[in-house]
Amino acid sequence: MEFLKELFLYPGLFFGFILGGLLEGVKRKLKAKMQLRIGPPITQPFYDLNKLMVKTITKPYGVAPSVYLLIPFIPTITLIFCFLLMPYPFYQEKTAFSFDLILVFYLTEIPLLAQIIFGYSTKSPYGMVGAARAGQMFFYYNALFIMVITTLSLLGDPPYSFCIKTIAEAWSPLDIVIKLLTLPFFVFAVLAKLKLNPFSIPDAEAEILEGPLTEASGLALAFFKLNYLLELAIFGSLFSFFYLPVLKISPKIGLILLLLGAFSLTFAFGFVENLTARLRLSQFSSLYLKHLIPLATGLLVITWILKTW
Repeated sequence: MEFLKELFLYPGLFFGFILGGLLEGVKRKLKAKMQLRIGPPITQPFYDLNKLMVKTITKPYGVAPSVYLLIPFIPTITLIFCFLLMPYPFYQEKTAFSFDLILVFYLTEIPLLAQIIFGYSTKSPYGMVGAARAGQMFFYYNALFIMVITTLSLLGDPPYSFCIKTIAEAWSPLDIVIKLLTLPFFVFAVLAKLKLNPFSIPDAEAEILEGPLTEASGLALAFFKLNYLLELAIFGSLFSFFYLPVLKISPKIGLILLLLGAFSLTFAFGFVENLTARLRLSQFSSLYLKHLIPLATGLLVITWILKTW
């Protein structure tokens, strides 16, 4: 019974859905204000999801209904489980989970893989082009993200591990400096993982409509949108655990600080989306391969030397 409460209420589905929806609503509102518009209400993502869930499904010919709905539904389950793998205040004190960052990393890749499979399975030219772009981007930003989390795993005292709680509790002067240096790489990696401007290359509306999700409709599209909201909440939470002393203070204040951190990251994303234009795929690969990945690799090597010698 306790496990079901954690899975569906806090820190599971309900918490992730509400947090992700509010983060997306705030981001939309910020973009509207920067464009001198009133914009939708902050709760608009919830209305959008509700409308999609009751809309008629229009699936492409030749795709089985079960497959059409199963592809976006599987990532929803994995993302809900991600929330149980993070040391949220009032939860981490009583759970037996190990807060494994590697497992969270793998589980958060399933939504993108589902989009790629969906894009190809629908046989839509737009969907297939978007899926191909997403697949090419996958290797670049994941290489950067791996460098970031590997660097963070060296924080704290030996033995070093990929435990999120250990990283969140590492606040020595050297650890603080290393965290600050990894921050821009974390932001660049998450921007690309969420396909936000300037990295919204697979979803370039003017070129390929909705990219891999061009043929998604009704409940299938609702699941994809829900997955995006859950991802927003997950990466906002990871940002707070990594870069704010959430676990070094009382649980009540820690939870408030976690929420403030997640909204701060979303504000940053909103500013970046408004101030930048979409990059071409060649520009994206050049940025990551020639600049971000080598710099992150250098930081990892320096951190390893400082922490082990």
